[in-house]
Amino acid sequence: GSYTRENTRLVLLTKIPSYIVIIILSLYALAYLRSNIKLSLQILEEEEILYRTFADMTSEMIMITNKQGEIIFTNKLGKKNIFGQRLETRNVYFDQILVEEEGYYILYGYVDDFFVKFVSEEVMFENEPADLFMITDVTEKIKTERKLEALSLKDELTSLGNRRMMAKEYNDLVVPAIKQGQIGFLAILDLDNFKSANDTYGHSYGDQVLKDISQIFDKNKISNTLFYRIGGDEFAILFVD
Repeated sequence: GSYTRENTRLVLLTKIPSYIVIIILSLYALAYLRSNIKLSLQILEEEEILYRTFADMTSEMIMITNKQGEIIFTNKLGKKNIFGQRLETRNVYFDQILVEEEGYYILYGYVDDFFVKFVSEEVMFENEPADLFMITDVTEKIKTERKLEALSLKDELTSLGNRRMMAKEYNDLVVPAIKQGQIGFLAILDLDNFKSANDTYGHSYGDQVLKDISQIFDKNKISNTLFYRIGGDEFAILFVD
């Protein structure tokens, strides 16, 4: 009987309090762990909101595709340009809307088409391997470059091709035609007494004469015939076949 009483007293004084302490500590640890998990989830949610906000504020189109090339995420600008008023549930693949053409990439949008450049990176999206694309619209830059190129190949006064245009079209059009067995001719001509008329009546009169001549060329142009003003009162004509 004394052993039983001693054992009971030992349990009451040591083991039960120890169990109670362990239970309390376990509950505290569980509550702490839950609090940390909740805080981590909240931080992740806030970070995701922050990233999405940043993605929507940027001037670039952001797209994420799965490894099959299907677009699975876009920011607001991407949605506007690619999907427009179409349902986003419609499967759209990156290689359907982005085509390399003339050394540039053209993105075919819902309303407009764009010249673009892009960088890509492999990422994980929703626990799956994916590709992230940062796409920059360079349409205005390309249009400006093309306008400048066109201006540099045209005579400013008459709008005919200039000497640079003649050299370019000779290489691009005439040489291949000749290699294929066609015949080509080059005619060089100038205007008689142009200098004396220019000196007598003034440069404005001379400019108008050059414009009138260029209009005559343009109105009487036939296929495979190319006209140029190559300097002063000198003109050139390329005939192919």
